[in-house]
Amino acid sequence: MAEYSEKILDFVESTERYSLIRLAIERRLAIRGTTDLEYLRAYLCILSNPHSSREIVDNLNESPDHPNIIPSKLTLRAECSIARGEYTHAESLLDLALNDEAQNWHPYSSYTKLRFSQNRLDGLDDFLDKAAQIFPKSKQISLLRIDLLIRLRRYDDAIGIGLDVIRALGDESRIYSAIACCLIAQGKADESIDYLVYALSLDAEDTYCYSTFGDALASLHNPIEAIRLYEKGLTLKKWSILYNSIGLQLGILQRHDLAIRAFSQGLEIDKNNNDIWINIASSLSVCGEPEAAISILETIYSRGNESWPVFCQIQFILSSQGESALAKSSRYGHQYWSKTCKVNSISTSKRILTARCKPLRIGFLSADIGDHVVGRFIMSILSGNSQSISVDIVSTQRRFEESSLRISRTATQAFSTQGLSAKDARALIKAKGYDIIVDTSGYTKGTGIGLLSDRCAPIQCHYIGYHASTYAPFIDYFITDQVLAPEGSDILFAESVYRLKRTWLALSAEYLPNIELIQPRTQVNQSITFGSFCQASKISDLTLEIWSRVLARVPHSSLLIKSINLTETLKERIIATLKRSQVIASRVQFIAVTDSYAEHMQLYNKIDIALDTAPWSSATTCFEALSMGVPLVAFTGNTLSARMSTSVVNGGGLASHAASNLEDYARICLSLSKEIQERRITKESIRNQVAASELYDNSDLLNHLSVAFFDMHARYLHS
Repeated sequence: MAEYSEKILDFVESTERYSLIRLAIERRLAIRGTTDLEYLRAYLCILSNPHSSREIVDNLNESPDHPNIIPSKLTLRAECSIARGEYTHAESLLDLALNDEAQNWHPYSSYTKLRFSQNRLDGLDDFLDKAAQIFPKSKQISLLRIDLLIRLRRYDDAIGIGLDVIRALGDESRIYSAIACCLIAQGKADESIDYLVYALSLDAEDTYCYSTFGDALASLHNPIEAIRLYEKGLTLKKWSILYNSIGLQLGILQRHDLAIRAFSQGLEIDKNNNDIWINIASSLSVCGEPEAAISILETIYSRGNESWPVFCQIQFILSSQGESALAKSSRYGHQYWSKTCKVNSISTSKRILTARCKPLRIGFLSADIGDHVVGRFIMSILSGNSQSISVDIVSTQRRFEESSLRISRTATQAFSTQGLSAKDARALIKAKGYDIIVDTSGYTKGTGIGLLSDRCAPIQCHYIGYHASTYAPFIDYFITDQVLAPEGSDILFAESVYRLKRTWLALSAEYLPNIELIQPRTQVNQSITFGSFCQASKISDLTLEIWSRVLARVPHSSLLIKSINLTETLKERIIATLKRSQVIASRVQFIAVTDSYAEHMQLYNKIDIALDTAPWSSATTCFEALSMGVPLVAFTGNTLSARMSTSVVNGGGLASHAASNLEDYARICLSLSKEIQERRITKESIRNQVAASELYDNSDLLNHLSVAFFDMHARYLHS
């Protein structure tokens, strides 16, 4: 019986087919009941339905037949308490179990899981090392050790233990999957595939393996195949993590409506999973429901979960909500950093700029080195060929994209901190001896700005990727321009504002659309077509008020809207808002998302005038419209995110195409529409004007940035 019980437990720990195993035990109990089997049945009840298992555990005999193999009653009671969130009670029970059951590995396992659930990882490595010495043949203890090292981001150590266990105890699919998990975390998803294929050959019904395999394909930018593997895992076990993973990949495919449904299914299993709640909030925000998103995030925050993901998501959403959100964003920023950051005095020795130590060493810290708009702007800067500065790329995540490789090759050096602990990542960055580190992510996905809280360079600044103050006390400068942050706006920033004497962005000529894509609209007396190809998250009440005012002022005009994540709910809201201004639904047309970037750009041939969004204004779409010969009318607000389009049109020599109130905005649109016949056949003139402007003069931008960096360094030397 002891051998049978041990095999059952090993099967339980290596698979998750609880109902099948429980059925086998029930049949065996019907033939010949034993205390061991009763305990095993109770254990399975806890694993499959923990919230209704306490009565079953309470009715057990005081001890099983084989107390060194079967989990004790104390341990099972603790497992029930953990499932109910009664952590203090669970810990007191496990303290007793650890003292009384020195030869049973279950209390060690349960205690570790308890600490995991509380994110209390300190001292656990010593605890599990002791357990491994007592139970050297326990695969479960080995898996827990690997799990801990993964949580501590000590991936090489985890891989080492995994390989040692395989050599000592033989093949185990979970171990191979755990090794693959480490490789994925290190940015080596391509290397993880062989381990995962072998793991599935050992156990084709391992839910964890399908989950990890899906993560590998997601990292390799194959969301459809990743979803297929997650769904296969769900056929084996209804696991909240799998629903969360499916939701994330649906979001990448711009199907946030389906993503929210998947996240909701995950919450039906684990309603307290904050990761899923955060992802729901993100999807709601992307779909144009920022208020609902903020409500969810603030609920999590108010419960004492002031975690980095929650903080970043709150700040990102607030950054685009205009003046009304400034006070709240400032409060959250100062509150978070006052609790988590101890700003170092600058310990790096000052470098005297002599001929010997030139050029100035700059590190660009970014999560977007690849197929991302920030990646395009960084590539344009790097290709500007400055001899006065040396620029490295410090990527926080590896992106398996051709553009990522191209950008990295353009830098002086390029390396990734993915897979490193914060301590090791900081040590690596500090060892480079940068004069200035430039963060380009702010609080966007994958950001590494938190690494800079323990100062990694004498001067640390933010540029490009975020459109509001970081409120981080260790960011010295926020690089902007004189239109984006006019004199007097310094009060909006916790950082010192450094204003470039030109538009803060530029693209290189390689990103200028081929002129052959531009097709003049030659039809005479064709009605005016306004258009907006913005993100759904930018379609605010103010945006709809702007659009309504324009369409009401220009009779017989129409509005073409193309937007990723444009849900039916948002479409209905747009139509209803415009209708209140007497704009009928037939004047609005929604266009589906295109398959290629070239097709997307060609759609600009269908519109005469591009409309802005507010208070989160256009930046990339402004570049696109102007480069296709379509004038964009900018709405100028009072925050950085509300002035991006104004800066771009100004940089393109079209400063007159900006207004700071609804009446002037509608007037400019009406004026442009009266000249539309001429503009339709001379679209190339706008395109050529923009192509010759500072918007596509990346060398000029790099020169201005170089001046800025030397100026910052000179101030530092003399401070």
